[in-house]
Amino acid sequence: MVKIIWLLVISLAVTNASQSFENACIKCHIETNVPNEVIYKRYLLKYSSKAKMREAMVTYLKKPIAEKTIMPSRFIDIFGLKERMKLSDESLNKYVDELIDSYDVKKKLTLPKK
Repeated sequence: MVKIIWLLVISLAVTNASQSFENACIKCHIETNVPNEVIYKRYLLKYSSKAKMREAMVTYLKKPIAEKTIMPSRFIDIFGLKERMKLSDESLNKYVDELIDSYDVKKKLTLPKK
């Protein structure tokens, strides 16, 4: 019985973690109609490695300033700067890793079938 309760608690925690990612990040992108793929591609073009992308994203999300954005000035004129993420460093790092991992272009590369 104790094992079942622990499994239930763990599964609820995992579900809440992914819902938090959805609420903290994805929801806003959907509401503003800014696709995550576009953001990912802009970071990839500018920083080219996951480590540099991650560092730049975390830095920007902690303190969004115009000098650190990857978006063009016209975009900022329309949508404004991103609001500061009010997340713990642990959650913010986890969500950035999750975002980078979900749009990783290497995972989307396939070899043609013969």
